[in-house]
Amino acid sequence: MRRRNHIVLRDEKEFKPGTDIPNSIKENIFRSNIFIAIWCKEYACSPWCFDELNLALDRLEQKKVPMWIICVDDTRMVPPKARDLLHYKVRSREELEGKILHLLEGSKLTSGGQK
Repeated sequence: MRRRNHIVLRDEKEFKPGTDIPNSIKENIFRSNIFIAIWCKEYACSPWCFDELNLALDRLEQKKVPMWIICVDDTRMVPPKARDLLHYKVRSREELEGKILHLLEGSKLTSGGQK
């Protein structure tokens, strides 16, 4: 996605030491054009990811940001608001990249969007 000029925020590598991580996550979700959750066991067990997903689900309900959930393993969807949402299953990094590119091509985002 970065090679296609999209801004991508993912895990602690994106945040500098001393950053208010919860506030940074919230600010970035509010600035996002789209929210992509890469659903897996690690994501489902992370308190940070739980919070970010719930905020994104609230934004989705308000029709403020579209959301794509891409499942990379067989972890069950836990958050009630996400259980009935369309999600995409992939099994490899190539499938993941291909699915995201396919979804981007079908959306109004062509470059400069955010996760």
